[in-house]
Amino acid sequence: MQYLLVHGCPEWAAITSEETCLIYEGAQLYRAQVDLFARS
Repeated sequence: MQYLLVHGCPEWAAITSEETCLIYEGAQLYRAQVDLFARS
């Protein structure tokens, strides 16, 4: 699993908490650290 810094979670991402969301990209799974100040 890779960790990414994203500006807000994509609408299709599975939000797991206020600070992270899981993003599936093909067969890859990413746990994104959400930038709370830029969340859309």
